Amino acid sequence: MKVLVVGGSGLLGSRVVKMFSTKFETYATYTANKPPRNKCELIEIDIRKAESVRKIMEEVRPAVVVHTAALTDVDYCEGHKREARMLNVAGTKNLIDGCGRVGASMIYISTDYVFDGKRGDYLEEDSVNPISYYGKTKLEGEKLLAESRIDCCIGRVSVVYGWNGPWQRLNFVTWVIKSLKEGSSIRVVDDQYNTPTLADNAAEAVYRMVEKNAGGIYHITGAECVNRYEFAMEIAKVFGLDSSKIARGKTAELNQLAKRPFNSCLSTKKAERELGYRPLKIHEGLDVMRRQRGYEGWLNGN
Repeated sequence: MKVLVVGGSGLLGSRVVKMFSTKFETYATYTANKPPRNKCELIEIDIRKAESVRKIMEEVRPAVVVHTAALTDVDYCEGHKREARMLNVAGTKNLIDGCGRVGASMIYISTDYVFDGKRGDYLEEDSVNPISYYGKTKLEGEKLLAESRIDCCIGRVSVVYGWNGPWQRLNFVTWVIKSLKEGSSIRVVDDQYNTPTLADNAAEAVYRMVEKNAGGIYHITGAECVNRYEFAMEIAKVFGLDSSKIARGKTAELNQLAKRPFNSCLSTKKAERELGYRPLKIHEGLDVMRRQRGYEGWLNGN
């Protein structure tokens, strides 16, 4: 079976590629930064351009498209709405059209930011109400899929973390590690709650979606709802770093451009029940990172 991973150079996409390439004929797309080949075929693409997507889809003719590509910097999206819309909405529409032409199904990676964060412990069927432009574009992508005629499955993630390559931007965990390793003091908010997701763990859920030919929406996050300060303290503990450099802060103090949901924690019970997904607790996910090859090299190189 042919699988096309769109956004294969990203944090989650690269984990999906690594897992799928041992089981399927896997193709990975990238835009600007070419990742390591990783036992797959690499294809440059600009999903904002319908012709670029059409050409690749007809050349590869995948059975499944895993769409992980997105502009995910929440504040950047708020300040660059046209750019965010072109990639997150128009790009998704182009991929949906491409899937329709070749009869492919799609797995679309979405976000906890489709919720307003007033309640937390959200189920898949709960009402959505994004409060940031990023969240709005991702919800539009979900709606485009729901209105399409292609077979599809949506996986919502939250605060995806893991070792990033030199071509990838820092995620929350690697930012905390790098900052503390350099002796820098950081301020981390204690009033934003999420369910942080190890990229490798989410990739396992995506594989199960393909394996079971799943449809609908699934929450594929980590197992625990924590605030960012608690998360940062656990990172310091697991990696033996100086937690005294971590100060508590409040969201209001940051003057962030985009609004954040205060509690966008997701329930994974449906994914556990129907997919056999086992979400990792915070210390489990961080311990996986600690034991992965390349840890010392990453620290020394960053």
